[in-house]
Order: sequence, then structure tokens, then C-alpha cells
Amino acid sequence: MPPRNAVHPLVQSGMLLIGAAAVLADLAWAHMRSLSQTYGEICGSGSGVLAHCPACYGSALFLALGVAALGPARTTVQPFKQSDLAARQASVI
Repeated sequence: MPPRNAVHPLVQSGMLLIGAAAVLADLAWAHMRSLSQTYGEICGSGSGVLAHCPACYGSALFLALGVAALGPARTTVQPFKQSDLAARQASVI
């Protein structure tokens, strides 16, 4: 039997991917600020010379994958029923 405080692997994966998306979004924001100070426009806009950086695409991709991983986790993780919890407490005592 797994420990009571164990987190489902899909939830762990989803949260890890959403965290990676947050890090990449911060990196993309810093990159856009540096481009706007240097060239006067952000990546992906203007004359088309500056394409989107990989951090822009990566943050959106990781966010989508993280949310997609949390979807099946919601249906596979079953909460304790009150009767199961009472039975566990009775067996411990």
C-alpha cells in the first residue's frame, strides 16, 4: 500500500511541467525586454526579422502539457470515502 501522503505521478508531472512553463515564461519576458531596449520591438512583431525565441514556444508548450497531464490525474485519483477513512482509523487503533 502506498503511503497516505503520496502524490499521484500524473499530478507530479503536471506540476513540474507548469513550473517549467513559469520559468520559461520569465526567461521569455526578460528576452523580450532586452530586445525592446535594443531594437525597439519585441520578438515576433514588427518587420518579421525577429522571430519568436524558443522560450516563447516552450512556455506555451509546457503549460499545455502540464494542464493535459492534470486532466487524466483528476479522474484517476480517487478521494477517500468516509467509510474507508473510518475503517483505516479503526484498524490503526
